[in-house]
Amino acid sequence: MALKFTDFVRIRIRPKPARLRGDDVPGLLGRLAERFEVEPAGSMLALMMLCHGSRLGETRLARWRHINLDAGRWFIPAGDTKTKAEHTLPLTAQACALLRRYQRQQAAQGYSGPLLFPGSHGAPLSQSKANILFTELAQGEWSSHDLRKVARTAWTDLGVDYLVGELLLNHAMKDLDATYIHTTAEALKRRALEALASAA
Repeated sequence: MALKFTDFVRIRIRPKPARLRGDDVPGLLGRLAERFEVEPAGSMLALMMLCHGSRLGETRLARWRHINLDAGRWFIPAGDTKTKAEHTLPLTAQACALLRRYQRQQAAQGYSGPLLFPGSHGAPLSQSKANILFTELAQGEWSSHDLRKVARTAWTDLGVDYLVGELLLNHAMKDLDATYIHTTAEALKRRALEALASAA
């Protein structure tokens, strides 16, 4: 029999308050734009997470072959996701333009490998190095997960349907929902991301 955390602890764990709010996003975008030339990888990593609400792990593992700039799609393999379910995210015109610019910067720096965020010895950027990038960027005021939270909050404020928001975050569906809902709602996800890009 597998043991669970709740077998030992009965206290309900409350969610941590958001340390990054919608009002902070314009300033953050300005900082990322300034840093893009000197720290393109860290800036692009944060922008991808902010634009798509993606997790740090699945973002830092991204490969160019899973990014389709012509169709405007980012495919995340099941093995790279927390839910172990493959995930597809629409890429807005703004995201595609940023990715093309980032790809040109990688090429100018002599990198033509398969990874969006290369680390050491041909491997993706490590969790620890990614955390260091975010510590420098956020100056200890927020974490990478706060980018995901602020994206989710923004979708709610923009009137995005709850289920569409959950699909964008690739949260595991409840059993009953999984039984009856068999769609990835690609058009609705795209509309939600375009609304977020327009509001930013």
